[in-house]
Amino acid sequence: MRAVPWWAIASSAAVAFGALGLWPALGFRRDTPRPPTLRPAVAVTAAVVLLALVGWFVASLGGSGYAGLAERVAAGAQTLWPLAVVLDSRRSRPVVRTTKSRGSA
Repeated sequence: MRAVPWWAIASSAAVAFGALGLWPALGFRRDTPRPPTLRPAVAVTAAVVLLALVGWFVASLGGSGYAGLAERVAAGAQTLWPLAVVLDSRRSRPVVRTTKSRGSA
């Protein structure tokens, strides 16, 4: 099996980390009602934080010794944000109540 060049792995990881960091800014909703995590200000703030963590990871690749920590923190945050959005969306979903007519069993 032929070895994959390091730059191919690094570039694909950079694209994946960048896309995961950017999706909150592209996924917000302007309609109402919406969960708080999908409001523009919250979503853009989350994207800035996620991209800053990715930037820390990329900067630490230069040999600062914190590349492993930076990668774990960035990956952890990018994993937890979608979970937070899903849980928030489920929590703030409007309750639909159905009523039975009095004559039905």
